[in-house]
Amino acid sequence: MDIGLLPAVHYTHVHREVGRSRAFDLLFTGRTFHAQEALQMSLISRVAPEKDLLTEARRLAQHLASKSPELMKLGRTTFTRAIDSGYRQGVAAVVNLACTGD
Repeated sequence: MDIGLLPAVHYTHVHREVGRSRAFDLLFTGRTFHAQEALQMSLISRVAPEKDLLTEARRLAQHLASKSPELMKLGRTTFTRAIDSGYRQGVAAVVNLACTGD
């Protein structure tokens, strides 16, 4: 059901991934799309057949778990901070705007 609610938190990042025009289309039309289109738009990094989802998820989890936990944590923290560039402030701003209407 399309009830006209917009996920305001997505305003801060979807356009960075898919471009301004496509982000507007996705956010305001509410249209659905398949995994292959999400992959083409760079919203996701991989697609697995539905029958193999659990197998693929386990394979990825095992691969990541085989790495040094300390280095994975450091890498994740560094990556997150490097790409953050105002993301948290942007999320807070759109949530505030959506809640107050100002």
